[in-house]
Amino acid sequence: MARMYPKGGPTKNSSYIAEPAVYRALATQLNDDFFVIHSLPWLAQVAKEIDGRAVPLGEIDFLISHPKLGILVLEVKGEHVKIDNNYVVFGNGGRKDPLSQMKRGIFSLGKWIVNAGGPFCKFGYAVVFPQSLVKGRTLPPAFYDATYETRQCLCLDQSDLNNLGQKIIQLMTYWKHAYKNQIPSSSQINQIINLLVPDPDFTPTWMERISLINQNHLQLTVQQSYRLKQINEHSRYVLTGRSGTGKTLIAIERAFQLIERAFQLIERGMKVLFLVYNVALLEDIQVELGSFNQSHPDSPRAEVMNFHELCRAAVRSLRRMDTWDKEEWYKEKAHNALKEAVAKQCMPAYDALIIDEAQVFHCDWLKTLYDWLKEKPILACCDETQVFSYEHKTTAEEIGNAIHAS
Repeated sequence: MARMYPKGGPTKNSSYIAEPAVYRALATQLNDDFFVIHSLPWLAQVAKEIDGRAVPLGEIDFLISHPKLGILVLEVKGEHVKIDNNYVVFGNGGRKDPLSQMKRGIFSLGKWIVNAGGPFCKFGYAVVFPQSLVKGRTLPPAFYDATYETRQCLCLDQSDLNNLGQKIIQLMTYWKHAYKNQIPSSSQINQIINLLVPDPDFTPTWMERISLINQNHLQLTVQQSYRLKQINEHSRYVLTGRSGTGKTLIAIERAFQLIERAFQLIERGMKVLFLVYNVALLEDIQVELGSFNQSHPDSPRAEVMNFHELCRAAVRSLRRMDTWDKEEWYKEKAHNALKEAVAKQCMPAYDALIIDEAQVFHCDWLKTLYDWLKEKPILACCDETQVFSYEHKTTAEEIGNAIHAS
C-alpha cells in the first residue's frame, strides 16, 4: 500500500464522495514506494509556521511522489460534470477551469518550496473525474500534453478507478520523459516531503491538526451534522427531507461512522447493509462505499444493493430457482422469498441496516427487514414527494411504525 498522509483516511472537506474514492484507490493500488499527500490547502497552516508567512497555495487535491518517477499533482472534480471549452460545468451551473486552478497551485507550491530552502523542480499534473465518464469523448486541447512524443491525455475518470494505480504510473512516466532532467531526484523528493509534512514533536500531531482545522471545515452542514447526531442517539430512526437536503450524504456518513468505529475498536468485521430501490442511485453509492471495501478487504465493510437484488440473494440462500423476469415475481414472490429466508434464518448476518428511498418500500418489506435485523441499528431515509406514479408510496409515519423507530 502507498504511504498516505493523513494516515487515518481522507481529510473531510467539501468533497464527500470523489476525493475519498480517489484516496482509497491510490492507497490500495500503489505500493509503498509512493508517498501520497491529500489536500494541500491543509498545509497552509503548517507552511506559515515554518517561515512565518501566509502561503497562497492553490487547491491541490493530491500530491503523489515516487523516488524514480518524480511528483504528480492531481486535481479531483466530483459530481456528474460536463466540459465546455476548458471549463468543467457542474449540475448547479457552476463553472471551473481545473487546469488553470491546478497550475496556479503548482506554481505557488513550487515558489514556496524554493523560498523555504527546497529545490526547484517541475511537477506533472492530471485531472480526475471519479463520478463522470469523459474519456473517449471530444476534449479541449488543454486536456492533453504533447511535450513528449505521443500526445498524452491528462484526464482520468470513473472508468479508471479500478485501475488507478497503473494509470498514475503511466502519467508519471510520461511526465518524467517530458521534463527530462527537471523532475526532482529521490533526495530532492525527500527534502520536499520533509518541508510539507512536519516531523512529530511536542507540537500537535498531524492528525490533531487536521482534527482542529476540521472544526471550521465540516463535511456536513450544521443542520446535517445535527441530524446525524440525532441518528446516532437512536437505534432506529426515520430521516425525512426533500430532494437536495443531503439525506443520502447523511446516510453514507452514517455508514462510514459505523464501519470506522468498529475498525478502530478492532471489533469483528462489521457489515452494513445499504439498501436502495433505484439502480441509478445504487451505482453512485457503490462507488463511495465500494471503495472502502477495496481498501479494507478483511475489515469492516458495507454491502450496497437494491431491494430486489437482496430478494434474489434470498432465493439463492433457499437453494432454489425462481424466474426473476416475470411481473409477479417483482410484485409478490420476491418479498415472499425474502420473508421465507428470514424465517428460516438463511440470510447472512449484518450489523446495521440503512435504507435510502424508503418511501417506495412497501410496509411489508420494511416489516420483514425489521424482523430480520431488529436488534441492529436501522436508519431509513425518505422523501414522500419523490414517488413516481408507477411506484408504491409509504408515508414517513408508516415507515416509522414498520421499523419501530424512536
